[in-house]
Amino acid sequence: GAMSTAARVTVEMARRRIFGNFLNHSCEPTGRKYLKEGLKGDMIASYHEPYSMATFRNRHRHVLWHMLAMGGERDLMIDLQEGHEQSLKDRARAGKLPPQKGKGKRASRKK
Repeated sequence: GAMSTAARVTVEMARRRIFGNFLNHSCEPTGRKYLKEGLKGDMIASYHEPYSMATFRNRHRHVLWHMLAMGGERDLMIDLQEGHEQSLKDRARAGKLPPQKGKGKRASRKK
């Protein structure tokens, strides 16, 4: 049968207390979905940080892995970053960087 409004409200409140249900009669966004999620930033950073340069497209990755395993990741990462910046500068000086948007092979072919 049909439940009275007072009984429905009482059951709804009990359900909230027992199961932790969230009641939003207005159906407006509350941001609850994002607040329920765990914070991801630190987890992602800790997963990728020390190994990112050592794994991706690096010819000396086996050496880097051993250095990382022995410790001293911070110094190694600083050295790698400086080397990467220097190689980018060298490539820019030699004109070997990728073309800017709209200046690629296809654009130069159209003329």
